[in-house]
Amino acid sequence: ANADATKLQIKKVEQGLQMYAAKHKGRFPTTSDGLQAAAKYYPDNKVPTDAWGNELQYYSPGSNSEAAYEIISLGKDGTDGGEDANADIRSWEIGDLSED
Repeated sequence: ANADATKLQIKKVEQGLQMYAAKHKGRFPTTSDGLQAAAKYYPDNKVPTDAWGNELQYYSPGSNSEAAYEIISLGKDGTDGGEDANADIRSWEIGDLSED
């Protein structure tokens, strides 16, 4: 359930990033700007965390996908890698949640 909630959070962050880019001539915040740069486009004007309360990792441009950015949850354990509940959740691997 926490993994599904985290996937939904990542999708909300992506929606906020799309609104940010629409206001900034198609540009997304840089990695150094971080998700904070688009905070006003998220619910409550705060950057959401994953379902375990960990900060989401943000990289732009992305290095592991063709996307302009990447958002990663490090899973329950908050460290890179892992399996099951500890597995990382990556924005480019989520796909369309309506298919689940």
